[in-house]
Amino acid sequence: MDEKPEVMEKIIPVLGEITKEHLGLSDENFKYVTENAQIVFHLAASLKLEATLKPNILMNLTATKYVLDLAKQMRKLIQIVHTSTAFCNVEKDILEEKVYESPHRPLDLIHCAEWMSEETLAKAQKELLGVHSNTYTYTKLLAEVLIRDIYDESNLPV
Repeated sequence: MDEKPEVMEKIIPVLGEITKEHLGLSDENFKYVTENAQIVFHLAASLKLEATLKPNILMNLTATKYVLDLAKQMRKLIQIVHTSTAFCNVEKDILEEKVYESPHRPLDLIHCAEWMSEETLAKAQKELLGVHSNTYTYTKLLAEVLIRDIYDESNLPV
């Protein structure tokens, strides 16, 4: 920053909400981002290990889908940087640089969270989590699979 303070002039913060479609951007900011932004850093996540499934699906999975939906509309997109966690594959002793499969399809879980009550999802939580001890690692694994699947179909620069 001290060496190149002009770099900060390229960063323009916009107010939004990661868990809302179009990231909760105003029409003006949505247009600005889709016409001008070149790089997306997706760093948002719920780290609440004790959270029930529905809120962590919304924050860690649905929000990731919304980021990718926005990125697909960006005319000057160069790169998307997504931050995950080394703990989303808890059953592996050695992790390779790849996306591991999930027993569940991310979009199915997003759809379930849209129409199921929190109580209903909480009843299914233990079975859905499988080897995962919490909803954080489970939803972060699903987010990785979602990104891979959308990359495969859209060729986004992730």
